[in-house]
Amino acid sequence: MKRFLILILTVSLMVPWMAGCGGSESSSGGSGGAGVPNPRAQISLSQFQADTGFEVDLYDGYELGEVYKINTDPVIYGLGITDENGVEYDVRLAKTDNLVEISGMNYQWTYTNDPGANEESAVSEEGEATEETQEATEETQEAAEPEAEAEAEPEEEETEVPDYYFYFTDDGQGMITWYEDQYSWSVSAVENATKAGMQQMYDDLYGMVSF
Repeated sequence: MKRFLILILTVSLMVPWMAGCGGSESSSGGSGGAGVPNPRAQISLSQFQADTGFEVDLYDGYELGEVYKINTDPVIYGLGITDENGVEYDVRLAKTDNLVEISGMNYQWTYTNDPGANEESAVSEEGEATEETQEATEETQEAAEPEAEAEAEPEEEETEVPDYYFYFTDDGQGMITWYEDQYSWSVSAVENATKAGMQQMYDDLYGMVSF
């Protein structure tokens, strides 16, 4: 009986010591241990507006989430915005000299209108192109087909740049990115992303986030 009590006492004394040996991240948020600052920090909406010069006034049906700043080069500012369908978007902007990738999205895109992107496949797992994939492929083919007159008399033509480049997977991840007035922009979603939803967010941003 005494040995049993001693065992209980020993275990109870060990529990507080074991609790101090957990693997939680440091308060700095860095993955490399104490003293490594996290470049991403939550900021207030007023600070976002003061730093960027953009006013934020969301339409009905949209909800504002996290507002943050990433102290990288270039400095990136972000807004979490949820639409009326519950899709969570990450809206980012950074002042740059040209279009810079600032979304932080790292996926193997299934289809895109970016001719320089590495498309793994425009076909779904079942071997059939999705409706949006077919549309994107047809648009690319139409843009690539030279006109008969151009074949007869080659002329230099300006390449039409789309309003934005879009990137999607078959698993619901999506992103659009564009450059305007010395700012790189990106809108991304890691779930339930659709081309229609991204288009709507792109259109509404011009009214909700403006100088």
